[in-house]
Amino acid sequence: MLLSHHAACDFDRTWCIAGVRVCTRCLGVVVGAGACEAFLGRVLPLGVACAFAVPGMLDYTLHELHVTQSSNRRRVLTGVAFGAFVATLIAAGWHGDWRTLTAGVCWFVALQFAATWFLFRAGRVEEILQRYENAARSVDRQQM
Repeated sequence: MLLSHHAACDFDRTWCIAGVRVCTRCLGVVVGAGACEAFLGRVLPLGVACAFAVPGMLDYTLHELHVTQSSNRRRVLTGVAFGAFVATLIAAGWHGDWRTLTAGVCWFVALQFAATWFLFRAGRVEEILQRYENAARSVDRQQM
C-alpha cells in the first residue's frame, strides 16, 4: 500500500502503475491541484472550490450505500475536481489567508461528517471497518 491507502479488498479502486497500486481518486486530486495552478495560473474562489469538493464525497457515499456503482474513471474525475478545492486551501495557507483556509477546512469536515452520518444511519460504517480490518489481518498472517 505504498501509494494507495486501500486494502487488498479494495484494489478495484486503484490502478497498478509500474507495479505500484495508486488510488485513482487521490491520483485525480494531485492532477487537479496541479492543473488548477498550471492552467488557471491561480486558484478558484472559495465558493467555487467548495462546490468542487462535493462530487467526490457524493460519489464515495452513494457507492458505499449501494445506490450507484462508482468506477475508476469517475473516481479520477471527481478527484480532479476535489484537487481544485485542495489547491485553494493550500494557496490560502501559503499566502496567510487564514479565513479562507479555516472556512475551507470547516467545509471539508462538514462533508466528511455528512458522509459518515449517512453511512452510519444506513448501518454501513461497521461493515466498511470490518472489511478493512479483515484485509489487515490477512496481510499480517501472510507476513508471519
